[in-house]
Amino acid sequence: TPEARDTLENLGVLIIKDSSANKTGVICSSFEVLCGLALGDEKFLENKKILVKEILERLQVCATNEAKLLLRTHEKTGQNLTEITNEVSERINLYTDQLLNYLDAQPLDSNPTSPLMACFLDYCLPTLREHFQDELIKEIPEHHKKAIIACHLSSQLVYKRGLTWKPSIVDILPVILDFGRNSVGNHPN
Repeated sequence: TPEARDTLENLGVLIIKDSSANKTGVICSSFEVLCGLALGDEKFLENKKILVKEILERLQVCATNEAKLLLRTHEKTGQNLTEITNEVSERINLYTDQLLNYLDAQPLDSNPTSPLMACFLDYCLPTLREHFQDELIKEIPEHHKKAIIACHLSSQLVYKRGLTWKPSIVDILPVILDFGRNSVGNHPN
């Protein structure tokens, strides 16, 4: 129960809440959908071994980013990890919603070097990006790409800048565009 969890945390037990502990499962599912849309069954099965390896590597990075932010914030504030987990989720969701609202009104340039498309490709696994870039650009629905861009950027902003950074969408737009230009091949999340 939440009360039991609070009691244990107040006694010094570090508890990782389910929304942090299960985050890699959600990310894994998103890659499964992305691979299915871009590759289809035959190409996926041909590349399954390397894709699974790359997904596991990415999940390790994502889990590490989450744990570092939780523990760093806990150390600085003394706040319970479950409270911090809620703040991380709320902040990522807030930024994702703001970005997606902005992106939904914009056409997405299909040029792989455009900042937003570069951000989308940065999220994609190396094998997908290097061998199936055309499929990613053509087969993934535009709204799905925009959702990936919004979530990827939001996660990066929260993990890199922490929970004390609270800009508006107008404040982060230049950061987003710069991130998109410089992100391909850099996978902090």
